[in-house]
Amino acid sequence: MKILKRVEIVSTILRVQGLVISGIALGQAKSLATLLTQREKCGMVLFWFILMYFRGLHLFALLHKYCVA
Repeated sequence: MKILKRVEIVSTILRVQGLVISGIALGQAKSLATLLTQREKCGMVLFWFILMYFRGLHLFALLHKYCVA
């Protein structure tokens, strides 16, 4: 029961952290996007999505490692 509670707390912290990071990244991407042409915008958006996706996978792997250990 204690382990489950700990997992919930850690996952909540990671989720909030991920949202904050995504928000900051999105804000930076938007401010950069105003300066770029249409073709460059697509590349930047794709880049940020890929970056956030792999960061999410990394956090998930850490969480899984922490919970199993």
